[in-house]
Amino acid sequence: MAQSPEYPDLPWVPPRAWGLGRAGYSVQYLVTHYTAGSERSSAPMNGALYDRSRTDGTSTHYFVGSGLDGQPPVVQCVETSDRANACFFWGNRLGVQYELCGTQQTREQWLDLASDATLWNAAKQMARDCKKYGLPVRKLTPAEMLAGQRGICGHADVTLAYGLGDHMDPGAQFPWDVLLSRIAHFLAPPPTPQPSEEDDMKPALFHKKVDGHVIYGLQTDSKFVTAEEYAVAQRWAELYGDSREISPSAFDALDAQYT
Repeated sequence: MAQSPEYPDLPWVPPRAWGLGRAGYSVQYLVTHYTAGSERSSAPMNGALYDRSRTDGTSTHYFVGSGLDGQPPVVQCVETSDRANACFFWGNRLGVQYELCGTQQTREQWLDLASDATLWNAAKQMARDCKKYGLPVRKLTPAEMLAGQRGICGHADVTLAYGLGDHMDPGAQFPWDVLLSRIAHFLAPPPTPQPSEEDDMKPALFHKKVDGHVIYGLQTDSKFVTAEEYAVAQRWAELYGDSREISPSAFDALDAQYT
């Protein structure tokens, strides 16, 4: 599997059609789309492979999915210095395109297990692009886009701003507040719990799933720290290794040892 020349940790699957450079324009915003397709963990790779053969000229910078079954959660298809063909003249030249694997949903459905994981994965990569291009973490209105302000928007905002096309994704109930707060999380990581002096064993990271929610636990010699925030768990995983899923009863038994 080829790796992205821009972000080497991401798989790289170039599409059939894209535009070299940005025709003299610079990145002004990140554009959020949905694919109107499957949420399966294989969907990002399947979407990227489909764009390799489609003949209508459509492409995107990224496909983003849940990654819950070990499939790549983010696949890059076009470098952000180049144009992806996702939302007509202005959107293509000014935007970085993110295709979130899924379709129009209620707010509650966007926050279910699969879609919630997709939002976390999108937020992590969006934070990288916000940092790269100095974009503020703010939701833009069509009027603000026309005024040259910078930030994050949906395909619907591009449609309404420039009057081109009819796409209105990611939909009226998309949880913008959740996405923006998670992007901010990755740009300003929360404090990392530090083992105390008596912690001689190598810390171990576990998680349990309860009613669709994931709870993480970091075990050391002297304590067992729990957290529900995915950003905290990701930071722990960077330091101590991947999280291992255990049964809720085993997780609770570990927790009880330290209380």
